[in-house]
Amino acid sequence: MKEEMKSEFASKMEAIAKEATALVEKDSKKSVIIIATETDEDVTGGVIALAGCGGELAHGIAEFTTNENSKSVLVAGLKMAQTKMMLNTLEKLIGGGSSKESGK
Repeated sequence: MKEEMKSEFASKMEAIAKEATALVEKDSKKSVIIIATETDEDVTGGVIALAGCGGELAHGIAEFTTNENSKSVLVAGLKMAQTKMMLNTLEKLIGGGSSKESGK
């Protein structure tokens, strides 16, 4: 997100991400993953933060992907990502649209 267009929500999430990063940066047995999104007029912006040991982050992702409560969200997100990538590829192939990702 551009600095001048940052909402209060995005600013607060960035502050939370910085605080969470500080909590795990010196402990190899801790990690944090934050995904925060906000849609305004069909444009989605996001704050994504990863902090901690790579192995611990991988464990967290594994837990997220296999947890019954989050698995369906992951599958829906992967389907959306696949559709977005296909549309971007088509735009490049036919020369239509902008070359920048719209964030949708």
